[in-house]
Amino acid sequence: MEVMAPIEYIFGYLYFIPMLLTACDLTSCNASTARIIAETSIVARIGMFLTLLGLIISVLMQHGVSNIYELPIAVVVNRSSIVIILVMADWLIKSSLKHLEKTYRQKEEIDRYKVEISAQMQIDRLHQDFVYTLTHDLKTPLLGAIQTIKYFQKDKFGTVTAEQLQVLDTMSRSQSRSLQLVETLLDVYRNDTQGLGLHCQPIDLCKLAQETIDSMVILGLERQIVLNLHCDIPATQPPQLIGDRLQLSRVFSNLLSNAIYHSPRNRQIDITIQVRDRQYIVQVLDRGRGISPADLPYLFDRFYTSHQQLQGSGLGLYLSRQIVEAHGGKIWAESVSFQGAKFCFSLPIASKGHPIS
Repeated sequence: MEVMAPIEYIFGYLYFIPMLLTACDLTSCNASTARIIAETSIVARIGMFLTLLGLIISVLMQHGVSNIYELPIAVVVNRSSIVIILVMADWLIKSSLKHLEKTYRQKEEIDRYKVEISAQMQIDRLHQDFVYTLTHDLKTPLLGAIQTIKYFQKDKFGTVTAEQLQVLDTMSRSQSRSLQLVETLLDVYRNDTQGLGLHCQPIDLCKLAQETIDSMVILGLERQIVLNLHCDIPATQPPQLIGDRLQLSRVFSNLLSNAIYHSPRNRQIDITIQVRDRQYIVQVLDRGRGISPADLPYLFDRFYTSHQQLQGSGLGLYLSRQIVEAHGGKIWAESVSFQGAKFCFSLPIASKGHPIS
């Protein structure tokens, strides 16, 4: 059409059609971006060449060689504009294709991450269900064994000698510790999946600490450890802590048992309770080897145990953190030079507590 039509007519814009059709092949996802870019560049170059060639041929056919230098400036400008526009269109299409390819790759990465996250969540659910079922089924035989030992201790199956009674006491303590571990594991997974529900009421924190200490006297005697409570709260001050009595008792029990197991014999453990900045501050100081600075940031993580300080399951401190944070407080540990380890937690005065996530 360019050759046969008068030179005043411009048909170079029609070359955009094959360029766009070539670029649209990417939407079919059957061709690579590099091949489509190459094909688009070829089409653009062909369009530029044919635009100039059509101009030359039409001039030769309509004006002859002798009048080629009399070609109107407007015609040259028009054809030059077509060439420049084709170059710009080629560059824009290439840029758009590269951006589109990057978008496709990002979408593929996002889809892959979604699949991986979904698979990981499914594995976590299976793991939690497995642990919950396993620990729940372990409680029954442990309770049965503990009850049977109690029957033996009460001479239900005949007279028990002093040596046998000593063995039964050891078995009973061992089974009780196993049951406590199973219940702690159950509580940890239940709290992680369902949240920690609190049954809040006014609490006398000093009285609660003393009750927990009294319940651990036998364990302290076995290790020849003395537990000293220092309560710097006036006895006339009414209880201003709103919390779950049972759960906070477990925090005291976990911290005290941890301190007892890691203190040398014939030492003492100091428990201090005071009010500072409208918060109850509880400190449990033992006389053990202290805590390595490398372990301090991870002591309250689930299943974390330090070869230097902690030799348990790594669940007691994690559960304590769950309980304290559910009451709106904070728990931490410090290593005291030449004195041992200090475990502390704070509870806001008149806090009602809130479920953990």
